Amino acid sequence: MIPQDIKQTLHDLRVIGGGHEVYESGNDQEMLHNFMAAKGIAFTDSAETDWQAIRHMLDQEKMKMKKEMDDYYRAFMW
Repeated sequence: MIPQDIKQTLHDLRVIGGGHEVYESGNDQEMLHNFMAAKGIAFTDSAETDWQAIRHMLDQEKMKMKKEMDDYYRAFMW
């Protein structure tokens, strides 16, 4: 089962990174699987899942997407 904070981060990524194929799925499990596959990492939702490492990767991705979108909007606003 995916922890709630990771589900929230997945939601944030959908909002921030809308239009990117890896964020298209409305299903958290599928989106996480697609995200991990894009990074070349196999994902299985099991007891041994390293959620801390996944949190870190998703937080890094969120910061990257936020910067990318901020830069994109600044380019058109100024």
